[in-house]
Amino acid sequence: MSEIAAVVSHALKLPTSDIRLRPLAPLEHQSNHLYEARAGGVVHMVKEFRKPDELYDAPAREYFAMEALAPREIAPRPVAYVRAGQLGPGQWPIVVYQRLEGEMWDRRAPTPADMQALARLWLVVHDVPVAGAPRARGVADGAGRLLDRLPHILQRYADWARESAPACRPTAEALAIAGARAEAAAAELRRLPVRELYCRADARFSNVIARPDGRLGMVDWEDCGAGDPAQFVADLRIGPNQEDLISPEAWQAFSGLYLGALGRRDPSLARRVALYELLAVMLWLGLMVERVLAEAAAGPVRRWAMNMMPANERGRRFLARALAWPEGDFEAALARIAVYRLFPE
Repeated sequence: MSEIAAVVSHALKLPTSDIRLRPLAPLEHQSNHLYEARAGGVVHMVKEFRKPDELYDAPAREYFAMEALAPREIAPRPVAYVRAGQLGPGQWPIVVYQRLEGEMWDRRAPTPADMQALARLWLVVHDVPVAGAPRARGVADGAGRLLDRLPHILQRYADWARESAPACRPTAEALAIAGARAEAAAAELRRLPVRELYCRADARFSNVIARPDGRLGMVDWEDCGAGDPAQFVADLRIGPNQEDLISPEAWQAFSGLYLGALGRRDPSLARRVALYELLAVMLWLGLMVERVLAEAAAGPVRRWAMNMMPANERGRRFLARALAWPEGDFEAALARIAVYRLFPE
């Protein structure tokens, strides 16, 4: 604690005796360390970046975003960025910013009006010029790497289902169909033109803040930057934090406003969003299947939850989305595979 206090003291240009520092309990998905720093009647947030592969890019993206968006008042106000090792060997990078007051959406079902407000917020983010902006980190990175090995993953799963889990054979067959669709989707994406914009990444609702004055804001900008907006819209809809919370009416409210605003300048945007939705589904299914195979190799597969939903239920929802893609009836597909399981319970 004394080490982080020294870094915060340097960032705020105040003696440590004038700063009250309190660590915050991390959310389930957080890899970084968060602290609250009170000084001179102002509450600052201190984000310490701890992932070895993100010590340079992630904090730089975070600080760039908050600086670029400061005039638009939709992100926290940045205070300081202390780079990795700036104050000595082994020092983690930190970004300090003023706390954005309000309540996070997190696991709430948004209304159509909520989603329209969120669409308007996303369009404001695109006002940041792409020139000079860092590259965004998003679905395409994870899905691209996983799709390279997806056929092997699904074949291993099919072998396991055939030999050790007969009840999962229908799931394996459905996954093979979904995997083939994803390969075709990836090939089509490579052929489509892209109009890059500065984008909001990491679209989970826990990063959306309902502010006291009724406006929306967002936190957690470490993945944001220039990229194809289609992949981040897909992640907004498909991410496991909220895919079960967004009603068709709420999604239509978002996509109608958002795609209507950008569609003329980017004619292939709507199609790219649909293609990325399938890739995002397969990214999550691939990761879930890999976990099943790893646990099966060590013993019985244990129950677990993904974003507060039992894994088998979450996996069934993702699989139904893949089988109903692109414009089929999701609820009907979900009903057809009601007895499917990623692993026996």
